[in-house]
Amino acid sequence: MQELDMNTLLKSTSFNIFYPRIINEKEVNFSYDLNDLSSQAFISKDFDELGYARRYTNKYLFYKANNLTQELIIKANIYGCDGIVLDKIKNKNLLQAAKNNGLYLAYIIDTNFKALKASLLDIDICICSKDININHSKIKGIL
Repeated sequence: MQELDMNTLLKSTSFNIFYPRIINEKEVNFSYDLNDLSSQAFISKDFDELGYARRYTNKYLFYKANNLTQELIIKANIYGCDGIVLDKIKNKNLLQAAKNNGLYLAYIIDTNFKALKASLLDIDICICSKDININHSKIKGIL
């Protein structure tokens, strides 16, 4: 993938034909495999793969960000992502920037402490295994 400067990325958002979609379900099945027919959402770290998936599937698309930056938020918007999956939460301003761009914020939860952290930071989707019960999130994601 070609590296672009920030000005080019910002200009390309005005010509974007892919807008984030609204998730109407209360429970969404996530998968790292695009060919998984039982999942409603696809998670990937590769923007080219997400761009391909946006054109040819109806699944919700989420970019998995290890270290969220403003550049990644803009790229996720350009490539047609519906949200960003976080494994760490560091900067609240970047979370608000992602929400302002229409992206859902998903957080992978494996402990009760992470569930509490997600509720305090207004995370949209809490992704966990089927055996963890999350009551405070708007949407529950099952991995």
